[in-house]
Amino acid sequence: MGESLFSRVMMETPPSIYIKGLSLVTLMAMALLGLLEVAGNHLGYSKFSDFSSQKRPKMSSRAGMLLLYTPAFLAGLASLILLVPHTNDLRFLFLTLALTIHFFKRVFEVIKHIIIIIQNKSFFLFFSESLLHFLFLN
Repeated sequence: MGESLFSRVMMETPPSIYIKGLSLVTLMAMALLGLLEVAGNHLGYSKFSDFSSQKRPKMSSRAGMLLLYTPAFLAGLASLILLVPHTNDLRFLFLTLALTIHFFKRVFEVIKHIIIIIQNKSFFLFFSESLLHFLFLN
């Protein structure tokens, strides 16, 4: 009898001490980051970051998003192009698609914001030049 879709997508964790160790380290790191966020010690690119503090370098949330999410998007795209055609693993395809789409949305959000700013500045420059031309050359 054929495999069900669920058994093709879900897979047991391999009995590897390396995988279990990495899972434990990741869980502990995420718990620590969560506690630090709750305590008020936010990440430097976070929108909740305390910008009144002069001790740490400041980075906008959009620059942080672009810096962190662009390599992840490119890695997901590369795995879609290079690895997915050579495997029949449906789980790998779903995971790669989900991650690539997620990171693309974040990168696109930043790029869209940058384009809007450029358009607003170019409209302002066009309007101010037209106004100056009308006032002083007519």
